[in-house]
Amino acid sequence: MDTPGFRDGSNYTGRAVKPVPPVYNPRRAARTIVNLARYPQPSAYVGLPAVLARLAYGMPGYKWLNASLVNLALKRARPMANSSGNLYAPASGERRIDGGFRSTDKRRKAVMAATLGGALIGFCLSRRRRQRQD
Repeated sequence: MDTPGFRDGSNYTGRAVKPVPPVYNPRRAARTIVNLARYPQPSAYVGLPAVLARLAYGMPGYKWLNASLVNLALKRARPMANSSGNLYAPASGERRIDGGFRSTDKRRKAVMAATLGGALIGFCLSRRRRQRQD
């Protein structure tokens, strides 16, 4: 989600953190929360990557892969001083819903959508093959 939390929250990693692409408009999450208030459900997901991550969580190697990707992202991130963020004091700067992380590059979005679509197709085919073997 493209929220100021990544910028304003406490961060003791020594690196600048930002959301993992694709970065969604936070208004999508707000709409989902309002819909859950109107029509309660036990859980909800915003965006296909959230659904795929939930499905992948139980797969062997997921925790290792996820930890490796986080470590790689932190190694590539620019260094910054540790900060308690808005934990003990209000955040400075303009207050807004958006964090300023969303890309407007349509090509990048198309590549991401194609990648996620391919991953979903691969997951479905793998699951189908396993069901046939049982």
